[in-house]
Parts: sequence; C-alpha cells; structure tokens
Amino acid sequence: MKQLRIHIPLLTLVALLTSCASDEAEQTATLASPEPVMLKAVIEPGDGTTRAISGNTWSGGEFVAVKTAGTGGSTKKYKVNSASTGDLLGTDLANTHHWWSTDETKTIAAWAYGEGGSDAYSSSYKAVTVPTTQDANTVKNYDMIWGTASVSYANRSSAELKFYHQMAKVTINVTRTGEANSTSYPVTGVTIGSLKPTGTFVEPAASATDKNHGTWTLSGTAGNITPYKTTTASGYQYSYVALVLPQTVSGGVPINITLTSLGTKTYKAAATLSSGVHYTYNVTVNKESISVSAKIYDWSGKTIGTGSGSAPFT
Repeated sequence: MKQLRIHIPLLTLVALLTSCASDEAEQTATLASPEPVMLKAVIEPGDGTTRAISGNTWSGGEFVAVKTAGTGGSTKKYKVNSASTGDLLGTDLANTHHWWSTDETKTIAAWAYGEGGSDAYSSSYKAVTVPTTQDANTVKNYDMIWGTASVSYANRSSAELKFYHQMAKVTINVTRTGEANSTSYPVTGVTIGSLKPTGTFVEPAASATDKNHGTWTLSGTAGNITPYKTTTASGYQYSYVALVLPQTVSGGVPINITLTSLGTKTYKAAATLSSGVHYTYNVTVNKESISVSAKIYDWSGKTIGTGSGSAPFT
C-alpha cells in the first residue's frame, strides 16, 4: 500500500500558523458584548477638579458633542451626568460610543457651546455670533470649550477628557481722577471696537504648537462690542465684562470710554485677543489723558502677562 504524503511548503505553514494566532488574538480581544464609552470631563486650566463652562462647577445636565476619529467615526450627544465628578454619558443608546475589543484605542474630540438656550449643543462646529450688546448671561450662553484625548480600553476608567476655553474674555475697570472725578463727568458708556462678532471654530492642526486651542474663521463686519456692567472691582468706580471671539486687530483693539461733557476717549490695547485668555484693562481717566495697566490671565485667574500704556485725549 502506498502512503499518501502531503507536502506543505515552509512559508505556507508559517502563514497558516500566523493566521490562526491572529484569529485567536482577535477572538481574545473581542468583548463578549460592546461596552459604552464613558468619560470624565475636566475643564482646564484649573486646580485639577472638574470645572464648568463659566461658573467653574458643573451644574449637571450640560450637553456635549463627542466625536471619534478615523474610519467609522461619528459624533454622539453626551450629557454631564454628575455635577460633582463630571461624568459624561451618552444620552441614549444611539448617542453612545462603544468599546468593541480590549485592545482598542479611540481618539476623541469633544465640544460644548455655553450652558443654555439653542447654543447649548451642536453636533458640528457651527458659526457663533456673540451679542454686540452683552448682558450677564452672555458668557455662560456663548462660551465654547473644546478638548481632545486618546483613550484606550485599558485606561478607560482613569482617563480624563480635558476641555479648554476657546473664546477670549475682556474686563474693563474704570476710575476717574483729578478734575474728571466729579459728578459732572460720569462714565456713560464703554465699548470695545473693531471686533468681528461671528466666527466658526477650527480644530488645531496636527502640526500646531498649541494643540489645546483652535482657531476661528471670522465673518461679518467689524464693529463695537458693548460689554455689560458688572459688580465694581475694588478700587474702581465702574467695571464691565465682555466675551469676544479671538482675533487680531491691526493697530490694536480700541477701548472706548465715554464721559459726559468730555466725549469718547480711546486707548488702543494689544492687537491680539487669544483663545482661553482673560484680558483685564484697569483704566484711569482724567481730563487730559487716559492711562491703562493691563493684566492677562488664564481662565482660572493665573497671571500670564502684564502691560501698561497711556494716550492723550484728542
């Protein structure tokens, strides 16, 4: 009887074994059932605790768009489920990303627009128009935060999705001195000039030095933003706050102070207003001139720059 001999070339045998090993690895990595992607939201810069869009604490119930990158990536509507921990959960099954295997890593980008009204959620980057006449609700309703993270299944429990403020904030404190410090010369108006109110957020490029802050594509006609009058800072007579789109103004951003009988006086501040930065201009006005000391903070109040200047009344 002849014996049947089967010859398998060595390379073919290696390929078969490799294929089997790969199949076994895939079977090992695949989860028995998909698990929801849950995230912890932290807003930076800060003290390491969860921080909300404007009030520095989550209220709970804020909506956040969460996008996964790559083939099959999509955007889902998540919600801050816990005010104390910043836990983000999908609002329903259709709006929940899932883990499919234990060796999976997801690149995630997420964003939120303000805390109230129609600006609270958008599944894509939309045009934002800040009010040209602002009130106490402007910051919380129009501020935008954005963040990105690479999260693996293995570190899913400890991973944080850090958000960064993408707008700029301006505070103007005014005091009068000398002959101008009189009931005859009250401050009747403050505006920030030459700013475009509308823009659409653009994610930072892969080559960008700052990967935490994007840029804005601006549109509309440049004009004045009227900040709202807020609680007067200690040592000053008037205080105003505005939320503005980051942008650069050729020749500097005009800070316009109007006083009865003295007219409108202008100081040209720094030309660039950057994302995630809070600019504070402390203005002293007399009958002959206007002088300014500037402090630049991150959103948590940490000083990151200073400046000063003056201009005669014209």
